[in-house]
Amino acid sequence: MRLWVCIPVHNRFAYTQRCLETLRYQDYPDYHVVVCDDGSTDGTAECIAQQYPEVTVLHGNGSLWWTGAINRCVEHVLISGDIQNDAVVTLNNDLEVEAGYLSALADAATRYPDALITSAGHDIKTGKLIEPGLRQNWLTAKARHLDPARDRLREAPELAEVTHAPGRGTLVPLFVFAKLGLYDFKHLPHYGADYDFTYRSRRAGYRLLISYRAKVLSHVEATGMAVIRRSFGASDLKRYLTNIKSPANISVRWWLAINNCPRYLLPSYLLLDTGFVIASYFKYHLLRFIRSAWRV
Repeated sequence: MRLWVCIPVHNRFAYTQRCLETLRYQDYPDYHVVVCDDGSTDGTAECIAQQYPEVTVLHGNGSLWWTGAINRCVEHVLISGDIQNDAVVTLNNDLEVEAGYLSALADAATRYPDALITSAGHDIKTGKLIEPGLRQNWLTAKARHLDPARDRLREAPELAEVTHAPGRGTLVPLFVFAKLGLYDFKHLPHYGADYDFTYRSRRAGYRLLISYRAKVLSHVEATGMAVIRRSFGASDLKRYLTNIKSPANISVRWWLAINNCPRYLLPSYLLLDTGFVIASYFKYHLLRFIRSAWRV
């Protein structure tokens, strides 16, 4: 099985460089990295070509965002790869991985060939597990983080069942894309398309598992939520709820719910989720204020 590691990028070459450097030394024997550079202005494409000639670089004009860029990678793999045997691994450029990362994903995929396998996210500074997997409860409008000590599969204790997964280190068998199509760029151009696709995959009968052996190390300060809510005010709240780069974007969250929430729970879910998102903004800044005042 060849693994096609697909990475959408836009500027931030320093992150991309560290990501590609960790991928260069994987112990898995059969993989290829595909990067879609969506109109970077910092010389990303040229630097990759010079420093990492083994990487395939595709190009966008700056309008692809995450979803369009990852779709372009997947389209390339559908043409170049073996649909029945290969798999795509979606990755972001602000992640780093250990040498056995791809081997851990491939091992799980070999044992569960009809499953999508996602990764466990760790804070690169502390090593703390911050993304242990999610299970959505549409009734309460909350996604519960798994407890790795309790929620593991009995027959494979390094794995657990999840309901949806981010694109930050998820293996998708290539035949799943061939059957279901690509990520939803029209409605979810930057955030939410990864969750939407994994929900869709589960409804089509594919399992979705997290491997705790497959660790991605995340630069938490570079993620969208950390960046978008740094400021407080009415205009900042509006940006938090509407910006295409914000995971709290209301239109994205509503479309994701409309696509995937059971119909009889949809009205209550939309109301609860919108309330939680707004409350989280004020809670975040209230805690920042308290911590700042305490230090003074």
